Amino acid sequence: KPAGSTWNDKQQISTYLNMINVMKWLKASFDRDSLDGNGMEVDVITHERVYDDRDNAYWWGWTEKIYICDPRTNLRSYAVAPEVLTHEATHAIMMYRVGSDFSNNYNGAPGAINEGYADIFGCLHAHHWYNGLHVPENNGYERNISDPADSNAGQNVTTLSWLGIHAPTTLSERYTGTQDNGGVHINSSLISYPAYKMRSFGMSWEDLAKVWYKSMRMGYSASSNYHTVRRCVLRAAKKLQMSNENVEIIKKAFDEVGITSTTCMLQGKVSVYGGTALPRIGVQITPVIDRSTHGSSIMTDSEGNYLRMLSAGDYNIEVNQSGYVPFKALKTVEEGENNVLNISLVAPSASTPSQLNGLVRDALTGNVIEGASFKIRSGWNIHEGTTTAECLSESDGSYTTPLLAGYYTIEVSKEGYSTTIINDFVIPANSTFRRDIILSPEDDGKYRVTLQWDANPRDLDSHLIGPITNGSGNFHVYFLNKSASDSQGNVIARLDHDDTQGYGFETITFEMKPGEKFKYYVHWYAGDGTWGGSNAVVNLYKSSQLIATFPVPDVDLHGNSSGRYWHVFDLTSGMDPVQPATSASIVQTEPTIN
Repeated sequence: KPAGSTWNDKQQISTYLNMINVMKWLKASFDRDSLDGNGMEVDVITHERVYDDRDNAYWWGWTEKIYICDPRTNLRSYAVAPEVLTHEATHAIMMYRVGSDFSNNYNGAPGAINEGYADIFGCLHAHHWYNGLHVPENNGYERNISDPADSNAGQNVTTLSWLGIHAPTTLSERYTGTQDNGGVHINSSLISYPAYKMRSFGMSWEDLAKVWYKSMRMGYSASSNYHTVRRCVLRAAKKLQMSNENVEIIKKAFDEVGITSTTCMLQGKVSVYGGTALPRIGVQITPVIDRSTHGSSIMTDSEGNYLRMLSAGDYNIEVNQSGYVPFKALKTVEEGENNVLNISLVAPSASTPSQLNGLVRDALTGNVIEGASFKIRSGWNIHEGTTTAECLSESDGSYTTPLLAGYYTIEVSKEGYSTTIINDFVIPANSTFRRDIILSPEDDGKYRVTLQWDANPRDLDSHLIGPITNGSGNFHVYFLNKSASDSQGNVIARLDHDDTQGYGFETITFEMKPGEKFKYYVHWYAGDGTWGGSNAVVNLYKSSQLIATFPVPDVDLHGNSSGRYWHVFDLTSGMDPVQPATSASIVQTEPTIN
């Protein structure tokens, strides 16, 4: 507060009381501890006139402070409107939760998304659909979220009228000029108006808050556009396991403002398990929700490849080919994703079933685990319904179960550990197949990445690299440098377990600060074999939840298989889903920090 001011200052009193309510609401609604999620002190500068002498309130990421300017003609202080304080707090949350790359691109669509979220959360807190209510001395409002074109809204009267426009209600009306940083406030209605519509269509305030908060971490970047918002909100609804009714409400709300579903590509390859591609094979694709109208069949080409353009949604994928076990999988096709389903067909069992066995081990200690529960279901990505087989691991950590040749989803659980799911397991006929299971102990807030592989190559190594925030340079955790810390002695990452003799696994546990970007890769250190033959798989966990699985590719994008490095993923703190490596995954040279 300015020197000499007192607590008789109405702007300061309003700011103080309203910010307390904002902090209480964030904690009660999202279990969020202050703006950064880690209990930071919140600085609000009142009577601001140094950086901005307009009628304004704003969050400035460089100083990590909220500023309230003095009002001018016909306006009260923005401090009187609780939704304005929540609006500015949301800009801060977007920076900490989404990342500085996104929040610093305050132009065009990314800036409008940022402003739209801020308006939404102001309304969620206030339980009304106005921004700046009672700020105009005539007891009016600055923005009407429920009617962006409202001719009485302060923004439309004082800010946009001279441009001859109003805040848009559909994507086709969006402002494409250069004013207002490419329309960040003008086009924010394309984000906030769908939220209002979701509420008007019957979604509860509570569900509305949950899905929009969750959506912040569903994949925004500095290049996000308006369709990204639809995709992120739908991803959040899926993560939250929202009802079909709420999912349809979300789709309808975005449809009505012209942010419609985009066509998605599903592609893959059909081959014999461990062998050659299968040309001219029929792949049946049927939507789960409506089996009667959108089912289609497509034939693989001469190299076994198939491709189909689809709307986003869940599909049953089936292949019924003479001489092979009928294949079935559930596949979710998402907007903006690389939707791939490669299918390996196996011949049926002759007389006796195959045997699946292995060891269950702790990801941190390598100790065997007794009493881990196995539930095995027929088909890929099948998480509900009748089980084909069930078993428990023995006192020595071993398990075994007979299985007919086919395609399975394997779920392994144990109290105190994160559940592990293998969504695409194949077992051939007349075989004994070893598959070790690595269970990650439950943890609070940390990331954990596990790598496991079969007999050959005998030694694969985990590598994690990234910047040191409270220090200089980068860190590199691997078998020769098993731990990394910042300048204050806080552990950034550690290698918990290292194997060198086949059927091995490695584990790295790490923590990230907002905006940090880490890179994970695997080095083929020793032994014979092939990448594909290693059956290597990488699992990434966050706060005891499995958030991503990466099976090893056979070759890089150019068909080469001689590279010694597998660049698996890049991870930016606050971003979900994880970004798989966009370069050729199997590479000749060791990945580095950009």
